[in-house]
Amino acid sequence: MTIYQTSFTLSIFRRTIVLAICFVALTLLPACNSDIFVEPVQNVESEITIDGNGGFQSVAYQRSGLNTISFYTESDYRTWYSFYDKEGEYLYNPANIDDVDKILFGSPRFLLEIRPGEEYATVTALDNTFDYPIDIYLYLDYAYLSKTIRITVTPGNPLKISSFGYSISPVTGLTTQSDIPMRFKNTSPNPVKMTIYPFKECESKIHLSADEAWASEITDWIPVPVYRNGEWHLSDTNLVKTRLEGTTGFYSEATDVDEAAVVEIPANSTVSVLKTTTYAIFKADFSAHCALPNSGTSTPVWGKCTIHQPIDYNIEVICED
Repeated sequence: MTIYQTSFTLSIFRRTIVLAICFVALTLLPACNSDIFVEPVQNVESEITIDGNGGFQSVAYQRSGLNTISFYTESDYRTWYSFYDKEGEYLYNPANIDDVDKILFGSPRFLLEIRPGEEYATVTALDNTFDYPIDIYLYLDYAYLSKTIRITVTPGNPLKISSFGYSISPVTGLTTQSDIPMRFKNTSPNPVKMTIYPFKECESKIHLSADEAWASEITDWIPVPVYRNGEWHLSDTNLVKTRLEGTTGFYSEATDVDEAAVVEIPANSTVSVLKTTTYAIFKADFSAHCALPNSGTSTPVWGKCTIHQPIDYNIEVICED
C-alpha cells in the first residue's frame, strides 16, 4: 500500500508540471508572434493583354521580398523556361531573383520574354502562332503569400516550316487504280471521236503523319519529290502547301494535265470506256524544323510521308453491242 500511494503521488506531480509548462507556453507565444513584421505586397497588376506579334507592356509588381517566379498555361503542354543574367549567361535554377535580368517562357508555338525591373517588369510577347488568344499565368512567390498576373496574348503570325527533308532510303513502287467505267452510246451511222484528259482527274497525293500532336495543325509550303524517267528526284520547285498531318491533293510539275487521249466510238454502238491509271509510290521518313516567325526559335519535327504520283494510263473501249 505504501508503494502504490507513492507512485500515485508522483503521477499527480508530473501532470501538474506539464500543465504549468503548457500554460506558460501559451502565454508567451502570442507575445512573440506580435513582434513579427510582414511587409505588405502592393501595386501588383492582376492582368494585362499583349499583341502576339512582338507587343510589349510594363506591368507593376514588387521586387523586394520576391523569392521565385513561375509560369503556367493551359494552351500548351510542351512548355519550358530559362533565366539569364545581365551578361546574357544562362542561369541554372537561380537561388536569388536579383541575379535575373531576363526570363524566357515558351513552347514550340509561343514565346514570352520578361525583363524584371525594380518597380516594373517589361513583358514582351515575341510570338503566338495559335489562331486564338492564349492565357499565361505568372506566379510571384513572396514566401508568405503569392500574387498571380494573367497575361493574355492575342494571335500573331503562324508557325513556319523553315526546313523540310526526306530520308535517303525511301521505299518506292508502283500501283494501279481503275476508274468507274464511262458508258457512251453512238446512234449515228458514223464513228464518233471523243477526247479524254486522263490526268485531269488524277491528282498526286501526299500524306504526312507527324510524330507529335502539337505539329499536326502546322500548314506551310514544302518541296515534294518528282517521278521522272523511272526514278524519283528531289525538287525545290515542286512545292505543295500542306499540313504536317493529313492528305493533300495536288498536280505534280511532272504531270501534264492537258494531255489528251482520243477514243473512237463505232457507229450505232454502245461502249464502256475504262481508264486505269498507274501511280508511282514514294514512302520515306521526313524531318522538319518549325520556326517561330518573329524570334526564329525552331523546334525539330519528325514523321512519315507517302506520295502517289500518276505516271501512266491505259484506256480500254468495251463494245456492249
